Formats: sequence, structure tokens, C-alpha cells
Amino acid sequence: MIAAPGLHERLRLAAGVRERPPRRAVADAPGNLLAGGRWEDTAAGPALYVERVYDADATHGDFSLSELCEVPGEALSVLGAVADPQRLLFIDLETTGLNGGTGTLAFLVGVARFDGRRLRLRQYFLPRPHEEGALLEGIAAFARGVSQVVSYNGSSFDLPLLETRHTMMRSPFWPEGLGHLDLLHSTRRFYNRALDSCRLADVEFSVLGVRRGSDIAGWTVPAAYHQFVNEGTVGLMPAVFRHNALDVLSLVTLLRRLGGLVAGERVSFPSEALELARLAATHGDMGAARRYMDVARRSAVDARSQHLVFWRTLALLKRGSCWPELRDHCLEGLRAGWREPAVYVEAAKACEHRTRELELALKLVDRALLRAGMLTGRAGLVSDLELRRARILRKLGGAGKGAKRTGPSGDGPASGAPVIGLPLPAHSLAKRVLADNPAIDPRR
Repeated sequence: MIAAPGLHERLRLAAGVRERPPRRAVADAPGNLLAGGRWEDTAAGPALYVERVYDADATHGDFSLSELCEVPGEALSVLGAVADPQRLLFIDLETTGLNGGTGTLAFLVGVARFDGRRLRLRQYFLPRPHEEGALLEGIAAFARGVSQVVSYNGSSFDLPLLETRHTMMRSPFWPEGLGHLDLLHSTRRFYNRALDSCRLADVEFSVLGVRRGSDIAGWTVPAAYHQFVNEGTVGLMPAVFRHNALDVLSLVTLLRRLGGLVAGERVSFPSEALELARLAATHGDMGAARRYMDVARRSAVDARSQHLVFWRTLALLKRGSCWPELRDHCLEGLRAGWREPAVYVEAAKACEHRTRELELALKLVDRALLRAGMLTGRAGLVSDLELRRARILRKLGGAGKGAKRTGPSGDGPASGAPVIGLPLPAHSLAKRVLADNPAIDPRR
């Protein structure tokens, strides 16, 4: 026979009050994983974490962690970060699945913030899935007083997942007005096409000088946690903790490197100079933008970098309305061998609409037509070029140099006009134009 609950128990149940789970020793965690771990009292029960404090001289790769505190606040602001590193929270998650969704838990959350010039790193751990509320409360308490969260791809995964878990647990998410800086976006702008990939591990190796050595593969992390929970064995969990800690430290040094570049540090990749030029142009400093573009050109030694520098510089000149420079940049590119139709077109646009050099614009369109006639699948481009050519001729008065004329029969082409519509090698006229003007041959 089951005894009826007493008065105190009935009142507690009627009020919906839950008793706080008893505080446990760290050794009660399955497998006694966390040597040096601590329990933190929260409204949802005790939260388990380990903490490490890095002194001012601690390094990660090529940089000291505390160097971020020396980056000028103006440089951090250009990147979208708050000016005071003391108000930043660096965060990285390890989860039970890689695709997100309501069934995915964050079982290990690494968070770090500065205390003066020392960096305090905490890793909140979920020893049992039903204790998730305490983990979330612990993270929220540690984040109290910060102004911005810093992550890597956090806008697509980490923060939406945490928001979902807070909603599922019916607990408040982050403090209202808390900002977020996803360093993946800045990294792509600085290193896209310069690196084979902008995965954090690749950026660490090529930009930050981090050598992880033997590191657990990210796709094995969920299985390591499931083994820990189901079998009570430590297995690969120490490697998971190390992997997570390195991810968080890399956020600190990556922001330090990007901020240092904005503050004037020497660039290592042409793409860094190009992004600095873009940032300068965005803030209205075209003088600095031009200097960075010159640095990018001088440092581009391979064809891939030179191609990137050419097109990024063209885009910046267009954004800054530097039309004579854009024209000269395109002409220089043509002389250097960048004879894609788009180069001719960009130069022709500048000459027609901005510098009002209509005859030069017409010549550039003719060269573009010759080049486009050599390519397959470019009928739309040819049609656009013909329309542009006709418009320029109208502006020149309809009878300028290169205008189409008809012979006595009314159906012959003008002697100076390139013939299009058939493959270029079949055009005797096009061959003659190229023979008479070898310098404009787009095949050279």
C-alpha cells in the first residue's frame, strides 16, 4: 500500500515547485572524466565545468592570447567587434549531432572571456542529458556582463542551437541586445581563394601558425559522447575536451590577427591587402584603399593570386567611382593578358558613360565582339555587345569610325566592321581586321 503524500508534499506539488537536484561530487560523473572539475549551483541544479586560466604570456600558435587586449578598439570596430575585448565572450560547441534540429544537444560548451590580461576558459559539460538545464544556466551566468559573442560559423549552427535548447527548456536565452560576431564571414573576406578552404583548422595552420598534432576528427565527436553516456567509459572524451579548447583559443588569436591587420600589421597574403583596401574604401578612405591595392599587386606572384587581385581591384575602383583609374586598370590588364570579354566590357562602360571617350569605347566593344565570337555559348553576350556598339555609334553621330555601312547592293558589310554570327575562323573580314591590327588580336 502506497502512503498518501503529506501536507508539505501536497502543497509543493500544487504550487508546481521542483526540488533542486542534490549537489554531487565530481567523481559521480560517469567514468570520473573531469579531474579538477567543479560544480556550480544554478536555478536548474548543479552545472559541471572545468576551468583553465591562461596568463598574459600564454601563446596559441604565433600569437600571445593577451595581444588581443592591445589591438586598438577602432580596428576591432572596423571588423564589427566591440572595442573592449573585456566585453567579448568566445564560444564553441560540441554537440550530439552535426545537423542541428530539436533533438541535438550541446554536451560540451567552451566559453572564454578576458579578466584583465588573463583569459578564463570554462568548458561546461553535460554528464547526463537530463541535466541540460543546469548547463545552460551556468553558461548564462558566465556570460553575464558581456556585450558580444564571438564564434566561428555560429550564426548558422551554434547560436541557433543554443536558442532552440533554451526554448525547449523554457529558460531565457542571451541577455537582450547581446551582439554576435561570426568570424567565419570576416575570414572568408580576408582569405577566400587564397586558401583552399576557410575551415577553422585550415585557417589555424596557414594564418595563425597553430599545429594541433593528433586531433580528433570532428565527425567522430558525437559518437565519443554517446559511448561515454551509454557505456560509462571515458574513451575519446579527453581528446574532445582538448579539441574544443583549441577551437576557443583560435577564436581569440584569429580576432587578434584580423584586428592587427586592420591596425597596420604587415600582410602575408594578397587577399589580406585586398580586404583591407575594401574596408578602407567602405569607410571613405580611397587613398588607403589605393595603397593596399598596390601592396596586393606587388605581392601577387602566382597566376591565381594575380587573377584575384585584378578582379578585386576592378571592383574596388568601380565602388569608389574611380573611372579613369578603372579604365587604365583594365587596359593594363589587357596588355598583361587578361583578355576575357568582361575586361573589355568594363573598360568600355567606363569610357562610354564616365570618361566620355566614345571612340575608345567603340574600339573596346569591337575587341570584345572579336573575343566573344571565339567562344561558345556566349550568344547573350554578343547580343548585348551589339546593342552597346549601336548605342555608341548613335552617340558618335551614326557615321563615326567603325560605323557599319552597306555597299552598292545594300547587303555588304562595312570594311571596318567585325563580322559576327559565324565562327570567327570563317570570317574573312575578321581575319583581315586582325591581320591589319595584330595588336588587338584577342587570341594573343
